[in-house]
Amino acid sequence: MIIEIFGVAGTGKTTILSNLVESHSSFYPIFKWRRLSHVPIYIQVAVSLFPIWLGCQTTGQSLSWQAINWMIRLQALNYLLQKQARNDGAIILLDQGPIYTLARLLDYGLADSKSSSHRLVSWWQRSLEQSSRVLDTVIFLDAPNGILASRIRNRDKTHRIKQSSDLEIQSFLNRHRLAYKQVIEQLQAGKNTPVLVYNTHRQSLDQIVIDIANQCLNSLALLKI
Repeated sequence: MIIEIFGVAGTGKTTILSNLVESHSSFYPIFKWRRLSHVPIYIQVAVSLFPIWLGCQTTGQSLSWQAINWMIRLQALNYLLQKQARNDGAIILLDQGPIYTLARLLDYGLADSKSSSHRLVSWWQRSLEQSSRVLDTVIFLDAPNGILASRIRNRDKTHRIKQSSDLEIQSFLNRHRLAYKQVIEQLQAGKNTPVLVYNTHRQSLDQIVIDIANQCLNSLALLKI
């Protein structure tokens, strides 16, 4: 069973993920994907994507290196997750998995059928379908912008908007929140992937951890039937 936890900055993703792993032996976290053993996969994916990038250039839609990097990451990630799926009762927890990557790609307009080439739009749809097949449940964390801004500024962890103005932080959070919601909508249009939503301001982290654990363990039990 594969679960992705995602949300805008300051929602407590790392804390919740760590607490799940510490309190339940069934949860197995995966944080890093770029390993030396994965290099052949990334090269293979890059080669397979070359016709799409070339087609974008010929139609006048240039892709930044950041966008190309996210495309390679997403396709390699879905491939590796299919190989990683375990049937020994483990619940794989992802941080910055397919949903996170799809949301980042939205920043580059890759899902815009009006401005993107046909090949690029087709690739986006295939990637959504692959991600929906890989993920058994997704967990969306959120909280009010004011609370999130305070957490970002006061925690030790660095962030690129830590020193930004209130308006800049609000714009950043709103943009990322919208991207996540758009990905969820498109993901569920093709497959009814369960989505668990938590407000980390209204609910304590301990309560959220307990509920996630119960929901995931119950789902895992049903998969075994």
